[in-house]
Amino acid sequence: MPRGNGNVRRKRMRRSLELRIPIKPISTNKLYSGRKVRSVYYRKYRKEIFQFLQDNAPDPVSLQGNLTLELEVGFSSPLSDLSNSLKGVEDCIAEFYKFNDRQVVSIVANKYLVNKGEEYTVIRIKKTPEN
Repeated sequence: MPRGNGNVRRKRMRRSLELRIPIKPISTNKLYSGRKVRSVYYRKYRKEIFQFLQDNAPDPVSLQGNLTLELEVGFSSPLSDLSNSLKGVEDCIAEFYKFNDRQVVSIVANKYLVNKGEEYTVIRIKKTPEN
């Protein structure tokens, strides 16, 4: 009795990808033409973040040198885009703790699915060992 599906050959799909693109990356500022204006949603989000940090932030910390940002985000929708959540929270944290976000040389981000109304963000910032 024949086994399998005859002479049909299937290509194996790669499970990882690494690309070196010899093109200079473009900044967020250059992605948009004209002025970047904070939206109503971003202003509200920023205000909520600052209020939360003022009420709950640990003692002041000194964030100097190269930094690693670890981000854990809980979304209620699997359609939510992890990378879109990075810049807003990074800017708010950098402004609140008075460091320049260009000090962030490494970002580790994870996305988790949670129930509606239980969305969250966990942020860890630590000094990066020198290269």
